Amino acid sequence: MKFNPRPTQTQTTTISKTYLSDKFRLRVVPSCQILSYCDNRNKSTDSPKMGIVENATGDLKGSEYECQNLAKIFQMPNNLHLKYQHATVNNYRQLAKQVQILHSSHHASADLKNPLESKLKLFDGEVTLGDVFTWRLPELTDVFLSCCETNLTFINKLNDDILTIAAGFLSAGALSVVSTLWSVEDRSTAEFCQLYYQFRNQGETRPEALRKAQFELRKREDFKHPYYWAGFVSQGLQ
Repeated sequence: MKFNPRPTQTQTTTISKTYLSDKFRLRVVPSCQILSYCDNRNKSTDSPKMGIVENATGDLKGSEYECQNLAKIFQMPNNLHLKYQHATVNNYRQLAKQVQILHSSHHASADLKNPLESKLKLFDGEVTLGDVFTWRLPELTDVFLSCCETNLTFINKLNDDILTIAAGFLSAGALSVVSTLWSVEDRSTAEFCQLYYQFRNQGETRPEALRKAQFELRKREDFKHPYYWAGFVSQGLQ
């Protein structure tokens, strides 16, 4: 099966009307070792607290729409909702330590030459993959990295290590991470997130919620191209 990992919204080639996710729930595992870590973690999921990090650099209107809607749905207290100048490196880490669900919506970028320098861009600086690998987040269960390139990597021929920001959060303690394979578009990402949490609230598993969100988003004329919806992947446990 041919697969272009980084399509563009301007491609004019004929798009297949049937996709793998139409027939299967897809869940990605970075490595057997990380899957074992996730499986051995015993965490309570009763009344989980959610934290939101919104538009840390102030230039993503879609992020504002996305996060403010989620904050209303989940009735977020201000101390668990980091906006713009409050989305600092220190505040981010402290938030990740105290919540079970982390929704992180801002700029990010992968560094394919030096993967440990892949980064989340916050108000006063950056959190690199190298930083995340040093973190221990025992309370964290779910992470949604609503950012660009958080699961973009290359095949390492020497070993099976997957060095992405998503893998970093799984190593730090998360049971599941939703992440992105390329530079995602601001508006479609905001819509996708609303759909994903809608299906999670209806009791769907993480992979099934992601699959249904993709299916619903591509029904919309503006977002039917795979560029807008196919870049999201679910990793870790169901």
